[in-house]
Amino acid sequence: ELDSAMQTQLVERYLADNQCRHGLYLVGYFRCGSWDDGDYRKRQCSSDDLDSLLQPLAEQAQGLSVGGVTLSARVLDLRF
Repeated sequence: ELDSAMQTQLVERYLADNQCRHGLYLVGYFRCGSWDDGDYRKRQCSSDDLDSLLQPLAEQAQGLSVGGVTLSARVLDLRF
């Protein structure tokens, strides 16, 4: 739901049900070279690099920032 949750969860649910008009869409980036190839979670992670992941999310946040709603998207680097 990475590509749709900003709208369906953040805008249409969380921000719609309260007076807050500002939202932060925070995505954790876990993909790292030391991750075991046999771990099913590695296959579920986006294969995009950190910057390639952030750009479309930032554009989506800008496009959804209408009608008094202000969104920001961030990717948290959780590699170790």
